[in-house]
Amino acid sequence: MRVQEGGSAFSVGHLCTMSKEKVEIPGPPTSKCILYWKRKVKSEYMRLRQLKRLQANIGAKNLFVSNFTKIQEKINILNDDWKKLRVQPIQSMKLVGGNPFLKQNIF
Repeated sequence: MRVQEGGSAFSVGHLCTMSKEKVEIPGPPTSKCILYWKRKVKSEYMRLRQLKRLQANIGAKNLFVSNFTKIQEKINILNDDWKKLRVQPIQSMKLVGGNPFLKQNIF
């Protein structure tokens, strides 16, 4: 097929004809557009990191609480057995508000 002077590769007699409408090709992105997407990507990345950190903290807290309850159950079982044997029982710990890793003995 020959390209005619009009620039079209199709002749008038063919079924496939190109429309005369001009297709606009987007130019290079502007600096405002680039800055917008940089900010958007950075904020989304920070949001995802914060969400991951929050989920890790929640998971750690849940593990701490479950372990704490298991330990309290074991202490109660041991204390009951030791009371029968007249051995001094273990003092259980109480969580202090604010920081779960601080403990306070109950007498």
